Amino acid sequence: MSGLEIRDATYLDPAIISALMSEAFGGAEKASAIGEVWDEAAVARFLSLPGVFGLIATVSGEPAGCLLARRASDEAELLSLLVREPQRRLGRGGALLDAACRRMREAGARRLYLEVGVDNLDACAFYDARGFHRAGLRPNYYRGVSGRSRDALLMVRAL
Repeated sequence: MSGLEIRDATYLDPAIISALMSEAFGGAEKASAIGEVWDEAAVARFLSLPGVFGLIATVSGEPAGCLLARRASDEAELLSLLVREPQRRLGRGGALLDAACRRMREAGARRLYLEVGVDNLDACAFYDARGFHRAGLRPNYYRGVSGRSRDALLMVRAL
């Protein structure tokens, strides 16, 4: 993972995170149709909430991916983990997840939850390989502005 750096997201990063979301979820038009991209203002508001943090992965100074999470008491939730297409399958996502797990564990979290689309087979395999297990199904969890909906798996792992 030569050249990989992971840093905390700051108030300067909402535009970067929103752009990464748009790119990772298939571009702004497709992403807005399924409702998964947060605009810059939404990211900024989210990062200002108690218990919330973001991580940015860079390679040679360029954004390669990001992670958004929150912790409340002894539970944590992974809200978004994404890596740009050319940086995938190079350990970037695993490095982001490992850094977030360390941070949440040190802050007192004992379990990490996430939701992932049942049709996102690569992400499901990624989380399965990292110790998450399936804890439930959320029917019609992802609802886009187009009216299309998708089920989500609820996954959890011990920290």
